[in-house]
Amino acid sequence: MPTSSSTTATAMRSVAQNGVLSQLSMREQHMGYTPSHDGRNQSSRVALTRVPGGQALGAPERHAAAHETMHAPHFGALTVALERQHQELDTRPLPLSADQEAQIAQLPPDFQASARRMLGGEQGLSPAGRAEAERRMANTFMMTARNGAPPAHGASPYEESAPSIRPESFNSMLVPPHLASQAHMVQMDMRRAGRPMPPVQVVPMEPMAVAPQYNAQNGAPVTIPSGIQAPGYGNAVFGQTREAGVDTHLVRVPPEFPPHR
Repeated sequence: MPTSSSTTATAMRSVAQNGVLSQLSMREQHMGYTPSHDGRNQSSRVALTRVPGGQALGAPERHAAAHETMHAPHFGALTVALERQHQELDTRPLPLSADQEAQIAQLPPDFQASARRMLGGEQGLSPAGRAEAERRMANTFMMTARNGAPPAHGASPYEESAPSIRPESFNSMLVPPHLASQAHMVQMDMRRAGRPMPPVQVVPMEPMAVAPQYNAQNGAPVTIPSGIQAPGYGNAVFGQTREAGVDTHLVRVPPEFPPHR
């Protein structure tokens, strides 16, 4: 039964009360964080990225940027949500494409087996891996804040140099439906204590139009199937970028409550 003292509610309250520390501040205060194991960049267990916005940008550009923040390979927020340091998602080899099979058929018989092994290195999620991926992405919430500096967005992870976010800078807490009661409890607690608390916005669980690229600890890419379910953070963030850029802060929480009811 959801309570205001659950692990999820405690995490929500902590972020709402204390804001977000920069990675530099965490290092200076000797606070540890779990790095991403995507094999290409080092990012924190909480993806902190900046989405450009403002009237100078057209809606298609802002929409693409908001969704890239969630799904971009190697540093997207939902990509990081898939990772666990000691628990990889279950995978299985993907079948070769028709073109690859045709190419192998052109080779002498003695070389076909080795060619199939060379081309068959790509992995995909098993049914169990897909279910676990959806569970991990569902057990998150996202804080957004209107940033005051010029928008910055690119291929490198912004969170490595992002400044801290003060609690009063938050403009929303985005939550999937099964965490809504937790967020509303925290909101009432914060208001009773006279502390700033952003509005809670419930986002639907929906099929992802662009699936994130997940990388195993050894750096090998894992194919995420299209249509996998995840919280619709991208659309919610896009809706906030009309007037200014937006900082996003994704937090992973334990699977205390079922994501589907």
